[in-house]
Amino acid sequence: MPGLEPIAAVGTPFGKGALCVVRLSGEGVLEIIERVFEAKSGKLRDRVATYGILRDPVTGETIDDGILTFYKGPRSYTGEDSAEFTGHGGIVVTHAALKAFLDAGARMAKPGEFSQRAFLAGKLSLLRAEGIVDLIDAKTDAAARLARRAADGSLERKLESIAQTLTALCAELCVLIDYPDQSLSDLDEGALRARMNDCAEQLDRLLSTFSASRAVTEGVKTYLVGRPNVGKSSLFNALLGEERAIVTEIPGTTRDLLEYPLCAGRLLLRLTDTAGLRRGADKVEQIGIDRVRDALTGEEGGIVLALFDASLPAQAEDLELIAFLQNLRDHKTVIPVLTKTDLPERFDETLLAGFTKPERMSLLERPDFSELFARLERAYIEDENALLRGEVLMNLRQYDCVRRAKAAMDESKLHFTEAENDVCVTLLEEAIGELREADGREVGEAVAQEIFKRFCVGK
Repeated sequence: MPGLEPIAAVGTPFGKGALCVVRLSGEGVLEIIERVFEAKSGKLRDRVATYGILRDPVTGETIDDGILTFYKGPRSYTGEDSAEFTGHGGIVVTHAALKAFLDAGARMAKPGEFSQRAFLAGKLSLLRAEGIVDLIDAKTDAAARLARRAADGSLERKLESIAQTLTALCAELCVLIDYPDQSLSDLDEGALRARMNDCAEQLDRLLSTFSASRAVTEGVKTYLVGRPNVGKSSLFNALLGEERAIVTEIPGTTRDLLEYPLCAGRLLLRLTDTAGLRRGADKVEQIGIDRVRDALTGEEGGIVLALFDASLPAQAEDLELIAFLQNLRDHKTVIPVLTKTDLPERFDETLLAGFTKPERMSLLERPDFSELFARLERAYIEDENALLRGEVLMNLRQYDCVRRAKAAMDESKLHFTEAENDVCVTLLEEAIGELREADGREVGEAVAQEIFKRFCVGK
């Protein structure tokens, strides 16, 4: 990709460390290198690590010694002439190394500009680029594995396969436009319809993966609710494996929403301890209770672990909570939890008949949460194989593209008649365009720039 000005950036975090890496890319990179780098172990060659001295291009003073690797375009990450200098880590020496390349003619790279150039050069699809930034941002092992599969092109290949099938369908249907004496029966109408239905079903399955990928990567809001002293804060601490919430026998200890991340199997839970729901709370505690109710009713999705003391008969606050939770079942995963099961049980479990089977636990010792985590995984991960293959939608942009493609597919099937064949083809082409936008082939410049802003400088 000739003509793009040379850029430079530090590819490692600033700070004290063993190594720093400065990256360069663009037209004239080799000339910049010759102004600042003196090879000591042979002539600089393409894709060969060369030891040498890095000097200030203005004063000639030695800045550092290290390894420089030159990559001749288009056989580089960006498709341009590129280079990486690896020197000693440290704030001062790293800054001086970067400044040397800037003084020699490069400009400072913008966030994600290296990857954006790779995308513009056709070396990297938008889906793979998003997989890379998700890999960098991954908060759990499961999220990293999912992002790695996206970076390797799993979703890209899936969408391309569907797009190719739709393209072939369009080509066959265009026969009817070019040769009016042909009919659908000549093209095997049943087989064509079956292929259209199969593509629509594949898009449906992809759309259903969105909630699972979000649960793995971004996390699921998970609320611990119940009246005071049922064990919310104790369960909160037990799940986290450390003392994060204050636990006392005094009602109303927790007065606000207390949130921490929790890796629960493959899911990331944004675990939230809440104020106890009760009558007669003081002004400050009531504010916390109101926030709990607002959070539960104002958000779509999420998990509610509703705690009830198994050692006592249901209290008025328990009955009010059960009635309140009935209205949340359509848009939240509600799981009752019976606590203090080490004591004789007096709670009437039939009161929870409208919900899923309660979890039972005593928090005197650290419980085994594996079954609870597995239960939550089953609630969010519908297509296990798709997750393993990495054929999942990772963000709202991808979801929206596939949603629009599915809508065009559904409408095209309504026009799958000889009289409206041209309309059917137009809608199939619209679906193909949406899939192309998902992988970046037809994406707008503004959208691409917004995506690459998520990258750090130097990536």
